Formats: sequence, C-alpha cells, structure tokens
Amino acid sequence: MKIEKLYIKPLNKSFEVHHTNKMIKMALDYLSSESKMDLLSTIDDFDEQIKIQRDAARQSVDFPKNALNLTDDQAKKLNDDVEFDDLTKIDTKLALMIRGMSQKEADKALSATEKNVEADSDPKKSTGAQEEH
Repeated sequence: MKIEKLYIKPLNKSFEVHHTNKMIKMALDYLSSESKMDLLSTIDDFDEQIKIQRDAARQSVDFPKNALNLTDDQAKKLNDDVEFDDLTKIDTKLALMIRGMSQKEADKALSATEKNVEADSDPKKSTGAQEEH
C-alpha cells in the first residue's frame, strides 16, 4: 500500500501515515471514542457524560501524537491552539487515511459528512422547503 502523507496546517508539516496493525487499532480506538460522543444525549448519568467528553478530548490529542510520533511541543500546540472541531477533522482524516483512504478521498468523505450535518441541522435543506420572499 502506498504511504500517504497528511499535512497538518497548524503544525505546518506533513506526516507519513502508515497502515500497520498498531495504527489501525489506534484509529479504531479514536473512532470508538467519537462514536460515544454521538450517544451523549442518550445517557442520563451526567458524570458519565462528562467522562465520555473528557476521554474524547484527551483522545483527540493522544491519537495524532501517538500515531504520527509528534513531539511534545507539537502535541501541546494541537492541545492549546487548535479548536476542538478542527482537531476532530484532523483526527478523522488521519483515521480514514490509516484505514486506506488517500488524503484526497478522506477530504471528500469529510466534506460529504459536513454537508450531511448541515442538512440535518437546517430543516429547509433536509426537507427541500424553500424560503419565501
């Protein structure tokens, strides 16, 4: 499999993305923590909600740090300077690339997901209703 490179703009650097079993496990761990975030509204226990959010925030930095062998300074920059949503996009792209997508394919997948989320949050887009003038 061709080794892809992931460019991380906040770090102004490209990193090789490998497809080893260890990397795939890291990607699946990250995706698992993200899927738990999607279930927050179904959990009644507030402490459990906080634990899931804290674990996801920690995982959002630990995943690229470990998968890409980031330095402590690079990880600190991601943790301190990058918005959570932007870091989630970086992480998701990395997970998709580890699982075999090219950077271009991962960008398309993220773009399609963002469009679906926008349509879900805008009733006019999801129902096809048009705004009256």
